[in-house]
Amino acid sequence: MVKALIFFLLFINNAFSVDGMVTVLEAPVFSKPDDKTHVIQYIRKGEIIYLHPEETHQDLYSEQNYTKSPEDFELKDDDLFLNEKTIYKKVEGNKFLKTITKSGLPGYILKEHVLLLFKDKREFNSRVSSFDNTDYRLEEPLDPDYPFILDGKYRAHATLSLGQPNFRHYPFRQNIKDTSYDFSKELTLSYTKYTDEQLFSRRLFFGLSVSLYSSSHKYILQDQEATQENFYIKLGPSITYDMFRTENFTLNSFLNLNFVVYDSMEITIKDEDDADTRLYRNSFNVQPTIGSHLKFHNLMKKTEVTLGFNLNARLPQDYQAVDAGGNDRFWQSQSNADSFEQPLQAELSYSIGLQSLY
Repeated sequence: MVKALIFFLLFINNAFSVDGMVTVLEAPVFSKPDDKTHVIQYIRKGEIIYLHPEETHQDLYSEQNYTKSPEDFELKDDDLFLNEKTIYKKVEGNKFLKTITKSGLPGYILKEHVLLLFKDKREFNSRVSSFDNTDYRLEEPLDPDYPFILDGKYRAHATLSLGQPNFRHYPFRQNIKDTSYDFSKELTLSYTKYTDEQLFSRRLFFGLSVSLYSSSHKYILQDQEATQENFYIKLGPSITYDMFRTENFTLNSFLNLNFVVYDSMEITIKDEDDADTRLYRNSFNVQPTIGSHLKFHNLMKKTEVTLGFNLNARLPQDYQAVDAGGNDRFWQSQSNADSFEQPLQAELSYSIGLQSLY
């Protein structure tokens, strides 16, 4: 008799419920169909739970053709003990499933946390999300700095700067009547990292920067025209310091001590009868650069937009001709010994860039 009763209870349990499997690490069960309400139970991944049979109910009228639709029938409910609140009805678009907790209380679990076991062809359309927002476990091996894992241990920064070029012109043989210029353009790439001593403050960064610079001047002489184009490549250590930080932006200052590894100046002079071009080079120079950047966070994932300014200082240097001149009316000297001096100069430019955090 006892075995028959147990079998009957198991049959009743399976006949009036639907099985579901939890697909996330720890699924919360809410007291109401609202994820902001109280959590009354957590269910681990792989456990089978019972769901209200209404959750998998199929409307027969949706698969067969009838002369009348269900709305044409007037349903009568003579049971005075039943009302709309007593009978649970599935709501289309609802993101919760009704279940029952271990204590026998009704609860609601998110649909995305459960795989319904329809036991029919509908299981072919079931999908399990690859992302588990309840999985709090940490992947091993852990970071050596754990638990102080901070984004932005490494910074890769690319900027494009525009400014007014500031170079002394070649000592032409004729007086200059007018001058024009194009904006100087400088592309700078830097890669920095904070040291272990800066683990908690994370304000001081050390690294390397590389810059490519170009500019152009045009001169109108008495009866000649001249163009002077400058190009150089420089690299060196870089130091940045975050002076002020908020959740949305950071203001920093930086210092680059650049060594110019390639520096050339191409000068072209022409008149109505002739034209000549010569290349001048400087062997070595040091160019310190100071400036500041305002970095805007959260515009892109792990990428910041930066705005700032640069102040480049060029120490005194001599430019030496690489080749001989072809017209004595254009040059101070046609020999390879022709040279001219650049004094101490400073140039201000403004930049826009992107910085990635690693």
